[in-house]
Amino acid sequence: MNIDFKAEIQKQGFKQGFIADKLGISETAFSNKLAGRYKFTTDEFVKLVNILKLNPKKVFKEV
Repeated sequence: MNIDFKAEIQKQGFKQGFIADKLGISETAFSNKLAGRYKFTTDEFVKLVNILKLNPKKVFKEV
């Protein structure tokens, strides 16, 4: 994945716990997914893109 979600979250001033809660997963699970140990589900990925207000066309083009 070419998008650095961790950097984008930090840039926008979000906390990982807040994002994890919005995704309906634990903060540990979210951290593992950001680190690449586990993959995001399609639903989680779409929600994350929406929470961060990223341009879906650009994000999905880079995946």
